[in-house]
Amino acid sequence: MISYWICISLILFNDIMENRKERLRMVIEEYWRSERSELPKAKARDIELKVESDLINDVIGPRRAGKTYLMFLTIKELLKSGVD
Repeated sequence: MISYWICISLILFNDIMENRKERLRMVIEEYWRSERSELPKAKARDIELKVESDLINDVIGPRRAGKTYLMFLTIKELLKSGVD
């Protein structure tokens, strides 16, 4: 009987987490597409992220090396190309 309730709890928890992820994705997407959100100006760099891949890009480096601005530049390019 306890294992039944554990299974039900895990199923409900999983549904809640998936719903939260979807809502978070929608909020972030809405923010980036809104007229109010302007990305900071970023200079083009010699390095690019591989956005065609389904893999996660790890961006590591020392403080103030331009990691965040590399992400801003990538977001800007994706929005220009019409990626959903």
